[in-house]
Amino acid sequence: MEPNDLKSLPPEDNHLEAWLQANAALPLLPEDGFPQRVLAALPPPVARHRLSGRWLASLGGAFVGTIIAALPLFSGAERGSLGAGLLHGIELLAQPAVGLAVLTTIISLACAFWRDLRRFLPL
Repeated sequence: MEPNDLKSLPPEDNHLEAWLQANAALPLLPEDGFPQRVLAALPPPVARHRLSGRWLASLGGAFVGTIIAALPLFSGAERGSLGAGLLHGIELLAQPAVGLAVLTTIISLACAFWRDLRRFLPL
């Protein structure tokens, strides 16, 4: 079904049709290499990269990592005290393996987003 605000075609313009018919037989204008000069003057194409996939993967990884890091807190709360669970979680975060995991994450994110980060670094 067509929408109500659809406009009809304009009435035919006999003057325009006559002009087009009269000038259709004229020779084409010489281009003299114009398209090549225009293309040569254009800047080189910019490589576009998609951020959506990288951002989605980074946010998904952050979400999963947060859930995994919060698991000891919930197990501590089941034992009766949320404070004890928090202390247990902080003790787990103080382990060297966690620091190594955080460092690996930071390096991975820096490699994934290096093109974007270079704009902010004074190099």
